[in-house]
Amino acid sequence: MIHIAGKAARILYAMILLAFMSACSRILTFSPERAAVQEVLSNTDGQVDPSSVQVLQKLEMDESVLVLVSYHKNNPEHRQISECLMLYETLKRGAGWQTGSGGGGCGPVADHPEVIGASSGQNRNDEQAFSHADGLVYKEEVRSIRVTWEDGEEQTVDVVNGSYLTFRDGLHTVEQIDALDADGNVIYTHESPEPAPGKEAP
Repeated sequence: MIHIAGKAARILYAMILLAFMSACSRILTFSPERAAVQEVLSNTDGQVDPSSVQVLQKLEMDESVLVLVSYHKNNPEHRQISECLMLYETLKRGAGWQTGSGGGGCGPVADHPEVIGASSGQNRNDEQAFSHADGLVYKEEVRSIRVTWEDGEEQTVDVVNGSYLTFRDGLHTVEQIDALDADGNVIYTHESPEPAPGKEAP
């Protein structure tokens, strides 16, 4: 048996420990944000610019956490860069977190003439059915967003990192989204956005 002592042993031990931790990090993610980012980086065919990935905000629900992520994606076929926004529901599994349902979309990176982007959807998971609305905010004068649902309920949320995100329990549809300035005045209205595409929870 060969014994490695001193500095060489410590270096070898550190290398083994680092390799073990790296392998574990691909299996377990230790926060909802990291689970969402890992989902983006591992399911986009290497076309995502890692430096562009940004967690914009998160919202805690009863059994899970919603994480809103933006990133840029290279599209070699069309020779353009797309701006993407994805919303993931993350679930606690043992000592770590993993993504469940999710959805979003991409569009060309450009100067946006519109005031806000708008997306909405539903999660029909039996464990926790909920509805959500989210999007990017392109104008600095927009300070908050008011979402009106089909049953008349309203939710007003602040703009965070150039984005908005809200949810409610149950299956509902968005009737209207208003962009408000610092005084609460409506400066833009988006009516009946189409539901975002989604993926089935594992």
